[in-house]
Amino acid sequence: MGECVKFEERRRIEKIKPFLFGDAFIYIAIALLIIALFLSFFFSSNKSTPQGFEVLISGKTVFTYDLKKDEFDINNAYNSSIAIEKEDDGYSVTVYTSPDKKEFNVVYINTTEKSARVIKSTCKKEYCTHTPSISSDGAIYCDPHKLKILPVGADGFTGSVIVG
Repeated sequence: MGECVKFEERRRIEKIKPFLFGDAFIYIAIALLIIALFLSFFFSSNKSTPQGFEVLISGKTVFTYDLKKDEFDINNAYNSSIAIEKEDDGYSVTVYTSPDKKEFNVVYINTTEKSARVIKSTCKKEYCTHTPSISSDGAIYCDPHKLKILPVGADGFTGSVIVG
């Protein structure tokens, strides 16, 4: 009699379908939701252009550049810590992070591409010099010099922070 119950139980289990029509509908809806989120994340990038860039040392703004007006502003307290050179398509901004001017970063602001990047640094590993340019999103941070470069006036910050 014990084997008969096992056989009947086995027959009942074999008749049950792996999932019902309602289950299939839910699986398809979840798959479509995942695909929609994937596509919206990767293909809806922030295409706005920044109005400018700001350079901060230890959280204090020391330099700002306005792309539309082609003007820059230096915080008076850091006037002797900033050196600016005009280039063909932008500005090289040297930001001295030590009083003896031995520690510094050179930030290149490309006015035609509306982007900024660090092109030279005196920190040990120089991670910040190997990071890509930032434009409307993203940020560059040089940890040894406590220097941060941010876009100003874009629709919103959606990028990643690049630590160097």
